[in-house]
Amino acid sequence: PDLRKARDIRRLNMYKNKLKRDEKGEIVSGSVLEHSDKIEKGKMARIAPDRRWFGNTKVIGQKVLEKFREELQAKYHDPYSVVLKQAKLPLTLLEIKDHDETSIKRQLDWEGTFGKKKTRKRPKLSQFEYGSMLDAAREREVLYQQNVHKDKQTQAAQFQKFM
Repeated sequence: PDLRKARDIRRLNMYKNKLKRDEKGEIVSGSVLEHSDKIEKGKMARIAPDRRWFGNTKVIGQKVLEKFREELQAKYHDPYSVVLKQAKLPLTLLEIKDHDETSIKRQLDWEGTFGKKKTRKRPKLSQFEYGSMLDAAREREVLYQQNVHKDKQTQAAQFQKFM
């Protein structure tokens, strides 16, 4: 009598299978895939969809969610009814909040951006004329060049001390 099932034997044999690669890193012998499962290099492969892949996920359609939301809303506002069985979906999906501090409608207010009460940030300019701004930029460039020249001289002097 076999002590192990065929499934266990296949799994253990999989661990024995060692891959051998060449200098380029391509598999020479010993493969993860069966010979029939291998795909030629450069060709496309299509994997057939399977319902089992999505069996353990919790997905709900918009129509079902809307129907459940309406039913729960009616029960929620009725003081004589009690919801006994809670659905396995987040209740935050059911709540419709229009005036929430974190809502995008609150953050991106149309009236505050485009309406009569719009607010604009004004640029902080030290000069209001183009000529004076150009002169100030040239002065700053001259100061920068002088500082760069000083830095190069001090670095050269420090380098000479070590030599």
